[in-house]
Amino acid sequence: MEGDLELFREVWLKTGMTITHKLHLLLTHLVPQLRSENGIADMTESRIERYHQEKERDRVRVVRCNQQQQQKHSMAKMQQIRNLENITALQQEVHDKSKRKMRVHTIVRRAEARSVKMRVKDEFRESVKLNSASESSSSVILKPREKMKRDVKIRNLSNQNS
Repeated sequence: MEGDLELFREVWLKTGMTITHKLHLLLTHLVPQLRSENGIADMTESRIERYHQEKERDRVRVVRCNQQQQQKHSMAKMQQIRNLENITALQQEVHDKSKRKMRVHTIVRRAEARSVKMRVKDEFRESVKLNSASESSSSVILKPREKMKRDVKIRNLSNQNS
C-alpha cells in the first residue's frame, strides 16, 4: 500500500496540481493510522473535528504575529505541548475508555455455532446421498455449488455440440 500511495503522489505531482489538505492526510498519515489503529474506522468524526479545532486554535493564537517565522515557532510550541507524554497518556486513556468493547466470547460462540451448524448440514447431506445412492444411483442430492458447476458443464457441452 505504501508503494501505491507513493506512486500516486508521483503521478499527482507530475500533473502539476496542488496537494490539498485531505490529499496530504491520505498520502502522509494513512499508513501510520492503519498501523496504530488497525484501520481507519476508529478515527471517528469527533476525533477529526477535534483535530480541526486544535489547528484553528493554533492559527488564531498566532494570527497577530507579524513574522511568519514567529508564527511557525509558536505553532510548533503548541504542538509540542500537546505531544507531552503525560498529555498524550491522558488522551490515550480517554480514547481507550471511549472505544466500544467487543464481547470476544460472544463472537467465538457464534463462530463455533456456525461451524457446528455447517458440519451438521454436511453430515445430513452425506447421509441423504448415501441413502439415495443405495436406493437409486441416478438421484443424488448435490450441494448448491456442486449443482451449479454441474449445470455449467452441461450448458457448455450443449453449446459445443450445437
